[in-house]
Amino acid sequence: QVLDSQISKGKRSTMVAFARLEKIRIYEDSGDAQQARWVCIDLEPHYRNLASPDLQIEFLSRYANISKNSGRNRDAIRFYNLIIQNYTDKQKILEARMMKARVLISEGNNLDAQRELWIVRDQSRPDTLLHKNAVQELGKLGMGDQAPMMQY
Repeated sequence: QVLDSQISKGKRSTMVAFARLEKIRIYEDSGDAQQARWVCIDLEPHYRNLASPDLQIEFLSRYANISKNSGRNRDAIRFYNLIIQNYTDKQKILEARMMKARVLISEGNNLDAQRELWIVRDQSRPDTLLHKNAVQELGKLGMGDQAPMMQY
């Protein structure tokens, strides 16, 4: 209720956006994905009002995850693409590519998934879990280390 009050009184769009992100966190943590999704729908047109790129990426990642878990794969891919295209945090971009690849695999789109996994593999350090996961996923797709190293 306190967050709802802040949102309804909110004259500063940054505070309103942050209050909505906090509501998404609370709903998601409590397992109420449907309510979290409704708050995401409200925040989506205004997520750039979140104070930092990290918060914006967190919103997009959470919304993508909620979308994926509710069978809205196209929306999930769209949110992952927004992270990939609009932000500069290399680690978060690689994580978004990894998650996007998993959604693509679940849709049977192995070709596009492989492309994302190659990028993750090629741009992450070999000693990281992200790199190991990308190599493992490529192996499952039959495109492990025999796939060419690509420059991006």
